[in-house]
Amino acid sequence: MEEAYDLLEFAGAIRSTDVTHIRWACCPYSWARQYMGKEGFPSIAYQAIVDHTGHVLAVTKGFAGVMNDKTIIRYDTAVAKIRRDPVYTKKVYTLFDKNGQPFERKGNYSIVDNGFSVDHLFGGCFNRNRPVAE
Repeated sequence: MEEAYDLLEFAGAIRSTDVTHIRWACCPYSWARQYMGKEGFPSIAYQAIVDHTGHVLAVTKGFAGVMNDKTIIRYDTAVAKIRRDPVYTKKVYTLFDKNGQPFERKGNYSIVDNGFSVDHLFGGCFNRNRPVAE
């Protein structure tokens, strides 16, 4: 799987991760506030991890819609495994900074959107829209 991401110039990537909110039309009135997120309607949020073909590798349990991506990733056991398993944490690969200078990075990562942090405490997630190194 990693080879496919290498060909797409995402060296070190092994998956893509995102949270989706599914509308909960029959949410009990007394729960509506804790299940109403930024979408403006009660929802249940699920985090999915997929490979480069869109094949689903893992999905979290449902979370209250008020929870955001940065919070949900903390409870994802599939992400926790990738943070701790030496198969993923010891991998070394080369990336390039905004000036085109190569540098080495250790540990695989997930391609994510702006809802996630790039902080290493979140498992080394990477956002292509943000520079990796300054």
